[in-house]
Amino acid sequence: MKIQDLLPPPVFQSIQSHLRTKSKQGEGAWECADQEEDSITGHFCGQLYTPRWIKDNAGGEDWEFRVTYKKFRSKGKDAEEKILGADGIVEVHIEKKSLEEKHVKGLLFQAKKSNDTRGKKLEEQAEKMARVVKNASCIFEYGKEFYAYDASLIAKRASKKDIRESKNPIGDFLADTYLTCEIGKIGMSYDAVAKEIIYPENGSIIRRKACLDYRLRIEARSK
Repeated sequence: MKIQDLLPPPVFQSIQSHLRTKSKQGEGAWECADQEEDSITGHFCGQLYTPRWIKDNAGGEDWEFRVTYKKFRSKGKDAEEKILGADGIVEVHIEKKSLEEKHVKGLLFQAKKSNDTRGKKLEEQAEKMARVVKNASCIFEYGKEFYAYDASLIAKRASKKDIRESKNPIGDFLADTYLTCEIGKIGMSYDAVAKEIIYPENGSIIRRKACLDYRLRIEARSK
């Protein structure tokens, strides 16, 4: 089952459009904070963020979606980034109340500036993300243009050519790769109360302790 199979096409397309448009606006962070990755991430995700639910109607049903964000703590004892290798987690929450049906899909991400994407540190971070859950992590690459690609390429030490050819504009990656379930994991989410990352694996539910500062979440629901 894919996210696009759970939503009416107009709702799915509205979320895609939001991700593309706001991601492009978020690239203005490079001009404002090109020396600091965390500041860029905050500015970029701030563009994606929707303070209120966005309503959409499809097939006679009222749907709403919302984008929020969080980022893992990177400094101090037991910092989550050091444990998980990720800067944050992206989530898509879908709720169709008429059927009492709920779904969640998560994606871990590590953010780097374009001149800092081939070091040993990033390889270690990508490997840690891969150990949390397979095929559910990506790299956000910041520069004059923003790109994203599958973190497993770094973990597997792919060639520069393979990585370059796999990159997509970050808005297209979120709209066309993440949202369409080519990457990310249905069932993976962050429990803000227990401060744990939760994901299914081999028929079981795995809970990994994590205390997050920020989270990026996309929700869609019908009343």
